[in-house]
Amino acid sequence: MTSSDAGDSRPTGNFMTVKEYLQVAIRFERESAQFYHRLKARTDKRDVAELLGLLERQEIHHERILREYEVQADPESMLQFPPDLALAMPALKSENPTFDEMLALAILREVRAAEVYEHAATRVSGGFRDLLAGLAVFEREHEKRLKSLQQFY
Repeated sequence: MTSSDAGDSRPTGNFMTVKEYLQVAIRFERESAQFYHRLKARTDKRDVAELLGLLERQEIHHERILREYEVQADPESMLQFPPDLALAMPALKSENPTFDEMLALAILREVRAAEVYEHAATRVSGGFRDLLAGLAVFEREHEKRLKSLQQFY
């Protein structure tokens, strides 16, 4: 399994610059889009595939927004994250996960992304805060949709 399959579990520390944080967020979004693409390939249900395709496209859009964002504040200013808020995505535990295992992991990934965005949004200001808070809302919505999917199927 490659690191992109498992998610990057490297610790990034409790302090990082805004610039470093943006790179982590971009990685979150890119890995999430790839994850939804793989998950979509594991279902033969059209409505499930359509939802997963929508989530994949939204994550790609989020990555692009983050890549294009120009930080107004000093990009070298520091953000602090508590030790219990890991800055890596949860990883698959097996080489050949079931659809249900991947769906459960997708929910955990959305929860983690929302927590990281929400935390960072409280430590910055202006447009960057608004961007991060907005991304957190999207991730919480993804979480709700995936939980609904999990309950339905």
